[in-house]
Amino acid sequence: MVISDLRRYHPVFKKLSYQGARMVLTNGKILSLKVFQVLYEEGERESNIYLILYGKLTLRANEILGVINSFESIGEESLFIPNYQYR
Repeated sequence: MVISDLRRYHPVFKKLSYQGARMVLTNGKILSLKVFQVLYEEGERESNIYLILYGKLTLRANEILGVINSFESIGEESLFIPNYQYR
């Protein structure tokens, strides 16, 4: 993936300079999830932003609530609200 692609397609990265986007990616960590693997449970406190680089992430709470696709993210709330609890 190229940083310029992220800056073109992702709403948060669109607002960052090239260096700012690079810093976020450099200080982050890449997770590889298996099909049906849980990223976190409802009610857990979370302090990370997750950027979907490839594939998709399904949001569930007894039923499908939505889908996060490549170049989209989840968890932006944690950047602004410390120890945000997902409900």
